Amino acid sequence: MKNTYVILLLMAIITTSTVNLAIADNTKDKQTVFLTVSVHDSDGYPLNEFNVRLCLLSTEGVLELASGTTNTIGEFLTKIVIPRIYKTTIINRGQAKDYYAAINLMAEAYKENKDGVTIFSLYPAELDWPTDSYTVDIQPTDLSTLNKGVGILSGGSPPQPGYVDYQWKDTRVLEFATWTNISAKYNYPVGAYMKVESQIRYYNASSGQITSGWISAGSTTATLDTQRYSSYVSGKYIYGVIFQLRYQYRTEWVTPVDPKYSGYMAREVVALIDTGSDPNYNGFSTSSYDGYLPSGTSTYTGQLNGVVISVTGGTNYIWSLSIGFSVGTGYSISLSLGISAQPVAAPRGTIDYYAGTWTQGYRVKIVSQDGTWRYTKANWVPS
Repeated sequence: MKNTYVILLLMAIITTSTVNLAIADNTKDKQTVFLTVSVHDSDGYPLNEFNVRLCLLSTEGVLELASGTTNTIGEFLTKIVIPRIYKTTIINRGQAKDYYAAINLMAEAYKENKDGVTIFSLYPAELDWPTDSYTVDIQPTDLSTLNKGVGILSGGSPPQPGYVDYQWKDTRVLEFATWTNISAKYNYPVGAYMKVESQIRYYNASSGQITSGWISAGSTTATLDTQRYSSYVSGKYIYGVIFQLRYQYRTEWVTPVDPKYSGYMAREVVALIDTGSDPNYNGFSTSSYDGYLPSGTSTYTGQLNGVVISVTGGTNYIWSLSIGFSVGTGYSISLSLGISAQPVAAPRGTIDYYAGTWTQGYRVKIVSQDGTWRYTKANWVPS
């Protein structure tokens, strides 16, 4: 029901560049965003008179929110009002801050034989309330230059535009290593964010021929609705924290459907979908740990002591997820998506390390290679 609420609310209060609805947007459950879609070529040159679509992505499908054309400086400007779906409140140094579900959107820009897509998330907790601005960039692809040699795969052709399928998939969101007499546990609170890459692939809906490889098109975010945590674990292992999240495969027309330019061009899209009840479950994976400590950001704890580490934001993809869909027409796909837990500031996941006893004069060193603590290793070192 939560995602249904998102769609109904947005349908009621969306305004485009050509329609201006007089609505009071300063209620606590709404956020006004003046959104700019900037369309440019690979050299940064603005592209004017490009058609632009802005859509909401959810479990209910794709809902068009706004449309129009870019101006002389390659920009399409519109006003949208997104819901602020409350998740939790965090108090830090006496200051309370509310956190809300991420809103996943897709922007498309097209003209003649060029098409570009950017999939992205808005985070209401990171926007100034009640009104803020946001810019998303699109660099269109010349569809006539796409690899025509991919052809029809042995497993068949993609289904016609309009096909949608969903799959729950185990998704790695955190890794940490322990050692003899070094224990650790994790905690992910309600409101934490999980970001996963979105990819698209073009095909000719008339011939069934695939005309490109998989192309990164941005990312979407799932907001945790249930706290997930563990008890202490230890031993010479690397523990992977696994959340089961929901992914969507869909096919859609490249807009406009004009054989003069697109040759009946369509696209496949694979993206993470926020369900309003994430994650479906959580679990562990384990692998052996050789004790090696890489270089990077480090912290220490002494024997019979512990340290709690916040998993901070990281915009880069740190893991990959292999995902496949088998379509009822006898067609199947397989690809790899990048994963980044905690892409922006949010209620933090934590890793709680505890050091037991060891040789006198030793302490535990804990290392994060990229400083975000999404992937950590620990071992005993001399004090």
